[in-house]
Amino acid sequence: MPNWQSDYIETNGLKLHYTRTGGNKPPFILTHGFSDDGLCWTPVAEVLAADYDVIMLDARGHGLSDGPEEGYGSLDYAADVAGVIDGLGLHKPLVLGHSMGAATALA
Repeated sequence: MPNWQSDYIETNGLKLHYTRTGGNKPPFILTHGFSDDGLCWTPVAEVLAADYDVIMLDARGHGLSDGPEEGYGSLDYAADVAGVIDGLGLHKPLVLGHSMGAATALA
């Protein structure tokens, strides 16, 4: 994980953690499955980082992100991803998810 950025962004009343490979490249958001965190995508991000600015988001209630008492539906997770896109000023990012993250990406 050379020079990757670990940071937080506030959206929808939550502080969400993400890890970002960086660089002036097209953005690519990776969303993880239930009970995991964004770093589960590390092997994939290492490959994608050659061509993309990869953002591995810890979904609400996972990893280092805030965990509210309620609001764990696909639309809640999708609203968080939309908030991250807006907050980071990303333009037309690719979004890929696994399991719960796939439901998020499709919502």
